[in-house]
Amino acid sequence: IDKKLDKSLVGLTGSSGDVLIEDGAGGILGTSRFNVNPSNGDITGTLIRADTTDCKIAIGFEAGNTSQGDGAVALGNVAGYNTQEDNAIAIGNQSGEELQGASAVAIGKLSGNENQGSSATAIGNEAGQSSQGNNSIAIGLRAGNLDQNGGAVALGSGAGQNTQGDNAIAMGNQAGQNTQGASAVSIGKQSGKENQGSSATAIGN
Repeated sequence: IDKKLDKSLVGLTGSSGDVLIEDGAGGILGTSRFNVNPSNGDITGTLIRADTTDCKIAIGFEAGNTSQGDGAVALGNVAGYNTQEDNAIAIGNQSGEELQGASAVAIGKLSGNENQGSSATAIGNEAGQSSQGNNSIAIGLRAGNLDQNGGAVALGSGAGQNTQGDNAIAMGNQAGQNTQGASAVSIGKQSGKENQGSSATAIGN
């Protein structure tokens, strides 16, 4: 997005459904809104913000609304809504909504929704949804969903879903699903599913 795009959009105002351009603080490309006639049933109030000075982008209703850091990207309704730090990426409705750390990545609805740590990765709907620790990885539906601690890895639907300890590893659907201890390893469907102790290893379905 650059000045050429800005100039190409200027003047596309008027009837319902057109793009309205407003100058933001950066002055290059501020906020645009798709205004839709309510009688046609389309959604109104979608926002697009692009700041070429700080290289940050927000697309979606209230995306990147408050304190969006340099180089951050928020795509989706309420994505990166409040305090999205530098170079963080939130893609999906309500992804990275509250306090997304620097260089964190959240892709999927409600992924990394609140308190996602720095350099954490959450991919999948509700992955790393609440309190995902620094440098942790959650990939899969509800993987690392609640209280995934720093350096933990959860790969698979429901893997490490509820309280995964520091540096724990859960690979497989529902592996280490409920209360996996620090440095524990579970590999295989439902391996170490319930109350796996610290440094314990479970391999196999």
